[in-house]
Amino acid sequence: MHKEGMRQLKISFTDKDDHVQCIIEDNGIGRKAAREMKITSGQDKKHTSKGIEVSLERLKAMQKSGGAIGSLEIIDLTDDDGVATGTRVEINLPIQN
Repeated sequence: MHKEGMRQLKISFTDKDDHVQCIIEDNGIGRKAAREMKITSGQDKKHTSKGIEVSLERLKAMQKSGGAIGSLEIIDLTDDDGVATGTRVEINLPIQN
């Protein structure tokens, strides 16, 4: 059930006033379908991703040390009919002097 056709992964960095924004976007099958595929194949028991968890812990640590607040948001992309068209991750990292 992998995505057919051209696969895309876009990564961009934008310098904002007080933070840097990183946007990562793909045109995959979406998180829900990927999760269902892992459960069906038994892959969900073999591997647990820690990337998001570790990133959130780092953002919290930056805030606790007196830094500005950063953020991480995961957005499920869909077409007009609600069909998954990919995933977008927005990471905002404060600029610290």
